[in-house]
Amino acid sequence: MDKISIITTHFYDFSWTKLWAAKIQKNTDQNKIKEVLIINQDRSIESRNLLKQIYPKSQILEYPRNEEQFLKRGHDHAAVLNLAVQEATGEYICIFDSDCHPFSPEWVPACEKLLEKYDAIVALDRYRKIEYSTCLSHPCFMVLKKESIKTTLSFDEGFPLKIYDTGRLIGQQLERMGGNVFYAAPYLAFNNNYGEVFLDSIYHHGKGSYAGGDIRLQKQLDFRQSFFTKIVIKKERYTLNKLEHIQYKLAVIKNHGYLRYILEMANDYVKKFLGINNWVKKDKGQRK
Repeated sequence: MDKISIITTHFYDFSWTKLWAAKIQKNTDQNKIKEVLIINQDRSIESRNLLKQIYPKSQILEYPRNEEQFLKRGHDHAAVLNLAVQEATGEYICIFDSDCHPFSPEWVPACEKLLEKYDAIVALDRYRKIEYSTCLSHPCFMVLKKESIKTTLSFDEGFPLKIYDTGRLIGQQLERMGGNVFYAAPYLAFNNNYGEVFLDSIYHHGKGSYAGGDIRLQKQLDFRQSFFTKIVIKKERYTLNKLEHIQYKLAVIKNHGYLRYILEMANDYVKKFLGINNWVKKDKGQRK
């Protein structure tokens, strides 16, 4: 897997982008990277300059704001990904959310092994798989063979009529083109409490950059994002120690009351008893 175009979007929170850049440089053979494209969704000169300092070898992309998507969703993530993928010149296109990054150098060998058989690897949206009983992709992480993309990809397919969010139909689009798609199933990080791990080497936080966004995005945040963000950003860890586990349970009680705490404890025991977290981890991700 050489000549990789790596794409990410920056959306207000520089701490996540800084960590992403550090992890990409630490855990990726730089000889395999053809280009790094960072989409500046802040669209300010200050952000552009700081992004260039964070990753000097990157290209900073900016596109006109898609007002229709902002009106409906509070962001235009889908619109900018549509354009950035078309600009990518590598033989492989790798997409990361800014709060999704490799924590191990094994991420590239894992992808290389899969791409011997598949044309694309897409993160499986496990929540929507349960809700809609179908394999939907998540734009937090994707690796696509450029040659397998026969027509223009649409990260906003069906918008604004369908309820699917950004990039959830990319896997299905590639399948309609005749591609063989691997849906990478995640398992939960932080002792089965928060965050997602893909291919045993890539972490996705979820809503990491919402704090500086539209009020509709900020309303989706709760104490959990802040609690686990501090551990990832400051300690670069994806598990809880004993003290942190107690602190988290106390935070659950403080924010949601004892009933929620009891429900979470019961949920933990059920998951351990039924091995729910393990079935997701062991799922090979191939669409049946």
